[in-house]
Amino acid sequence: MKTFLLLASIIVTSLTNFATAAQDAGAPGARSVRAGVAAPLRVFIRSGPKSHGPGAHDYPRFLKEWVPLLNERGAKAVGAEAFPTKAQLDETDVLILHSQAAGTIPSPADRKNLSDFVARGGGIVVIHAAAVSDDPDWFKGVVGGSWRNGTTKWLEGPMHLYFTDRDSKPVLFVDQPFYAIVASPSPDGRFVAYEAEPGPGQYQIYVRRFPPTEGTWQVSTDGGTSPRWSRDGRLFFAHGPEIMEVQVTADPEVRIGTPTVLFKRAPTGGVAVPASFEVSPDGSRFLAYEPVGDASDERITVVQHWFTEFAR
Repeated sequence: MKTFLLLASIIVTSLTNFATAAQDAGAPGARSVRAGVAAPLRVFIRSGPKSHGPGAHDYPRFLKEWVPLLNERGAKAVGAEAFPTKAQLDETDVLILHSQAAGTIPSPADRKNLSDFVARGGGIVVIHAAAVSDDPDWFKGVVGGSWRNGTTKWLEGPMHLYFTDRDSKPVLFVDQPFYAIVASPSPDGRFVAYEAEPGPGQYQIYVRRFPPTEGTWQVSTDGGTSPRWSRDGRLFFAHGPEIMEVQVTADPEVRIGTPTVLFKRAPTGGVAVPASFEVSPDGSRFLAYEPVGDASDERITVVQHWFTEFAR
């Protein structure tokens, strides 16, 4: 979502000059602008059906939320879950492509309309999977780059993790080439444990002081995810179905104990155990997923008045 906010800021601010610049009066989509009067930036969001898992690639939600957001900030935004028509492009200054494989545009007429749009000065913003095209050589000539299936790889680059609050400047905590970062501050605020992926599928748990100083300590020895702290300074993390425990101290040197298996959740019917779990403040109780019953049983059980159980 932060990426979307940044993109919206770029669209609304840096392209305002584009919207107010004089255009060729004879070109399709051109409009006359009075001197000193900023015309609204006309934005079309090309969306599409949702793909991937929960919370990911939710193109309809982006369309639903960002059309009114941009309009509230002075733009004139519309959109659809289909490629815009020629008439729609003629009324557009900036085309936002945000749908799965939006670069796949098979219609010759649509391709010509897009080329004409760019030729008259139209701007294009391509977000994430919209860079995918079944004709990357053509699409990169339009937008400057394209995903090539079977060749292009996900970027392995610096992943920045910042800590801040309303009254403080952001503090850069991690700047390393990890694929993904999940962090958990210790209760006393002296450490941050984080799950990072040095390479595809190679999740490990690390600890650093906070505020950050020199030194990073690897906690897990054979992989780990979902770091969690108890208030007495014990660190827990998941290793497959196992919940591991390790002691972290600083007196004053940082010391990382040997991870030990606290308990193990048994998979049922070949169903993998989700890594996520939570620990109580005193570290004595855990809330964790554990498959129950036959994995092939697809029945749904509805429990009514379940909240009254907590009153007993």
